[in-house]
Amino acid sequence: MKIGLGAAVVAVLLFGTSVAQAQIVNGGFEVPVIASNSAQQFNAGSAAIVGWTVQSGSVDLVDTGLFAAFQGKQSLDLDGLSPGSISQSFATIAGQTYNLDFAYANNGITPFAGYSANVNVTGGGTLLNTTISHNTSGGAGASLAQMDYVLFHGLFVADSAASTILFSSLDPAGQNGGIVLDAVSITPAVAITATPEFGSVFSLGGLLAAGGFGFWARRRRSR
Repeated sequence: MKIGLGAAVVAVLLFGTSVAQAQIVNGGFEVPVIASNSAQQFNAGSAAIVGWTVQSGSVDLVDTGLFAAFQGKQSLDLDGLSPGSISQSFATIAGQTYNLDFAYANNGITPFAGYSANVNVTGGGTLLNTTISHNTSGGAGASLAQMDYVLFHGLFVADSAASTILFSSLDPAGQNGGIVLDAVSITPAVAITATPEFGSVFSLGGLLAAGGFGFWARRRRSR
């Protein structure tokens, strides 16, 4: 569908939008690439998982040959040899609403009833704080063949130019295997965030007036 220049100008002046492009780096935990059919441990202080920092304990990158990733070839287990936590900071615009989406399951090799983790997003203050759990009781939990991934969706409103997401295992010490994460993304919830200022409205009026004058002049010449 073609839009006339005049209509496009009016649309821009009246409905100018501003969208904050937040983006999680390596949300699928595909870098670094680990050996097929293996898991690799990363300890507190490590930034080897591109985009992420291990804040405490240890975490495992797991190849899909051990248990299936939600997408791609790798996923992340929040429990390595000890319960761990992992974080990433990203740019935001204060006042903009964002979507947080990810898939989670539980370790299919050492399942037990009650894997859980905390999901925390902070900026100037706490923006989102919730607990996720994946129950393996009743035979309905994860297995190597079927990880039983659950999709999480949440919203938060940024209050600063940078925000941080932190995933923290809530499993007891000594539990080798916990919540498995994959496909983490943060995207802006699109909304009209700008309104025309007086100067824009005045310019619009000038454009419309000029268009009217041109129409009047053409009619007069034709007469």
